[in-house]
Amino acid sequence: ASMAGADFALTRGVAAIEFNPANIFIEDSVAFSFASSLHGGRVLVTGPGLRDLAGIVTAAGVGDAALLDNVPAGGLRMDAVSEGTTARRIAEALDLPDPSGNAAVPTFGFTYKHGGLVVRNHTVLSAVVSRELIDLAVNGFNPEQINEYAAKSTALRSFTLSTITFSMGKHFSERFAAGFGVRYLRGRKLLEGRVFEPEIDVDNELLTASAAAVEARGGNGIGLDVGITYAVSARLYASFAIQNLWQRMHWSDDLLVSQSSLDQDDLGASDLRGIINRFRATEFDPDATTLEAYATARGLYEESFQPRITRAGIGWRAPTRTELQVTGTKTWGAGTLIPLRPDRIAAGVQHPWKALRLRGGVAFERGGSRQIAFGLGFDPAGFSIDFGGGWTQGTGASAGLLHGLSGSLGVGLIFTELGT
Repeated sequence: ASMAGADFALTRGVAAIEFNPANIFIEDSVAFSFASSLHGGRVLVTGPGLRDLAGIVTAAGVGDAALLDNVPAGGLRMDAVSEGTTARRIAEALDLPDPSGNAAVPTFGFTYKHGGLVVRNHTVLSAVVSRELIDLAVNGFNPEQINEYAAKSTALRSFTLSTITFSMGKHFSERFAAGFGVRYLRGRKLLEGRVFEPEIDVDNELLTASAAAVEARGGNGIGLDVGITYAVSARLYASFAIQNLWQRMHWSDDLLVSQSSLDQDDLGASDLRGIINRFRATEFDPDATTLEAYATARGLYEESFQPRITRAGIGWRAPTRTELQVTGTKTWGAGTLIPLRPDRIAAGVQHPWKALRLRGGVAFERGGSRQIAFGLGFDPAGFSIDFGGGWTQGTGASAGLLHGLSGSLGVGLIFTELGT
């Protein structure tokens, strides 16, 4: 979060378990490390800015018409990622259903010499709302536009994964190290939702749209990672790693379905809790379900696996312990079970100053967007606290202007070997 994804070639300890297992234990690593990510999250909006998004959500049919100016023709898209128990805490605070499938374990990991283990929970939610329905929510129902209202691609998709990754690294020479990682994936929840085109009663000036959601609870998968690091010199390193070089994922076939009808008042309402609470999940019965539920279920398992991700980077450590890194990331394949992060080239810096670690980074992403990140670490007497954040803006890979915000809070313990 604090180096815009540039931290890779010089990654050590816990962070190397998932990024590059070759770096878990090399000549400048500690023998033991432990860290826990308490909370973290990213929000990326295609179309209006985050402030305008808040205005759209609370408009209730009497909002400012200018809120539609930055909504693309393809609709408003929002992608959100939460780490650890963040999604559960937010749902509890807003009195909403828990999207994480009761994920209660924060992210944590540890390494000891050549091996390490990390446990991670993350929830990813993606939603698209058509521009026509945004118009209804902002300006209220207009009978003269009744034939123009359309759901189009309005849909919702979310998933929660708990992963356990075990990695090992080995130094084969003074300059060359290699490693591998094995990842077990526990699928807690996979959900697909759709809003279908409304039925229009022109005479009575009414429109009614059906909405359905289908979810699978439970799944299992496995993935294999590999990585290498080469010391070009005592201070310059080059690294390459492939995440999910091989993977498999299977979700439960026992489905739950929920469905409801929405009228023009519902579609323009600001109280989302009242609408969401009308959807009650029941067992999916192939012999008694609706066409809308069938159509929604058809896309549930599509691309519901993890893609292959390659990273390549260089890192240089100055005599003052200042670190400079440049990393490129590329995603291959059609898998969608990954926290959204477009292909990118990132550069970052870390500088120690007394008990502080100052970090910053910039990334240029596929499609033209860019991210600026910053961070601060504080290490008083073996206890480590880290804060990180970032801002994303640009055109993105799809039409419309991107606005993104990320943040994280981490805590760790640092053990130093004493003696000669």
